[in-house]
Amino acid sequence: MSRPVEAIAVAEPSRAALAGGTAGGAGFGWRYVGSKVLGSISTLFFVLVVNFFLFRVIPSDPVRTLARGRATTPAQVVINEAVELAHDFGGERSPS
Repeated sequence: MSRPVEAIAVAEPSRAALAGGTAGGAGFGWRYVGSKVLGSISTLFFVLVVNFFLFRVIPSDPVRTLARGRATTPAQVVINEAVELAHDFGGERSPS
């Protein structure tokens, strides 16, 4: 007694499956990668903005702060003079 063979239905792949993911969202993880990249960019932007304003608020001379009372080298004197000249003419506080 043999039983008749039943036909197995083969479903067509969905558009999500053809695009690299599945309908349930278990694909490559573009959303995960995108969130990590977006988080990294926003963190970098935050750090840059905080550092920019931090260095604008610091009231002291950067060369003198780094020297901490030690005798300055001729290079530090030149940098300090350049900073003072730039500041006198309305330029940036640090030459770069």
